[in-house]
Amino acid sequence: FYEYLQSHILSFSSTTGYTFKKNSAEPCMYVCTDKHHVPIAYVAGYVDDLITADKTENQHLSKELIEHLRKHWNIKEIGLLERFLGTTFTRTRDGGWEICASAYIQSAVSKFTMYPLPAAPITPIASGWSIDLTDWDNYEVDKDLLKHYQSVMGMLIWISQTVRWDIAYHVSMLTQFMTKPTVRLMQ
Repeated sequence: FYEYLQSHILSFSSTTGYTFKKNSAEPCMYVCTDKHHVPIAYVAGYVDDLITADKTENQHLSKELIEHLRKHWNIKEIGLLERFLGTTFTRTRDGGWEICASAYIQSAVSKFTMYPLPAAPITPIASGWSIDLTDWDNYEVDKDLLKHYQSVMGMLIWISQTVRWDIAYHVSMLTQFMTKPTVRLMQ
């Protein structure tokens, strides 16, 4: 599906001659630029969902692209972006966006009952906390802890890359122990 969708997005040419190019940093994002190489429209895809963001008058590029894709798929437009991948989007008065993943975070936190996560931590990691290498003296893998830790880290990675950039450093520090987690790291 991905290659098929990509070929149809890349083969699109608007009535004004604009085309989309694959974003070099994100394989599921396509960008259309003006003659000065300033981005004027984006298309992002995830599984079978597409998001378009378009600065052109009346969003004509997005509309033409949707019509182009309709030749190959049954497309349902649901309007202004409100929710995507557990994240809520709200348009601000000045044309910007507010992004909130609190519903996703609360749902994810409720799933982790082995070592419950705090509902509202004050800081990502308590002040003065450090890794103690003696935690791995005579280390034995606890398969339940391993699975739980990896699930928590997966959730935290996603959150740190989408809406909570402030926890990225701490998450990267904790992911170094994905194959040998300890109870202390989990807490």
